[in-house]
Amino acid sequence: MELTRSKPVPNFTFVSDWGDSLKKGSDPVWREKFMKSTYAAANEDTYPSFVTDFDSTKERMFFEWMLKQKTYFGDLMTPEMRADFEKAFAAATTEEKREMLEGLRQAVAVAQPDLIRSHSQTVREEK
Repeated sequence: MELTRSKPVPNFTFVSDWGDSLKKGSDPVWREKFMKSTYAAANEDTYPSFVTDFDSTKERMFFEWMLKQKTYFGDLMTPEMRADFEKAFAAATTEEKREMLEGLRQAVAVAQPDLIRSHSQTVREEK
């Protein structure tokens, strides 16, 4: 009797590899292999360290610009403290610089909360 009982047929109407990949969520290995432009793939094939070199150069240039403009620390510190900070920042590793930058951003957000708002929001509140 069991052999004559009908079994439901799977619905293959909306089944696809692409749809199944979306259901999986964010798979970093899959994204690393397949989610990149042809330009990025060609750069990676011809010059593998291009991306990391470019990112590190961009970050290094940002840190230099931050020191030159005294971004995040110019208004918060006395001239003596600024000089000490600049020496410490110049001697720090990249990871330490990132941590110092994050600390400065948080200090500025607490000390000068109007900087995170647009000019029009600040002007309206003063009236």
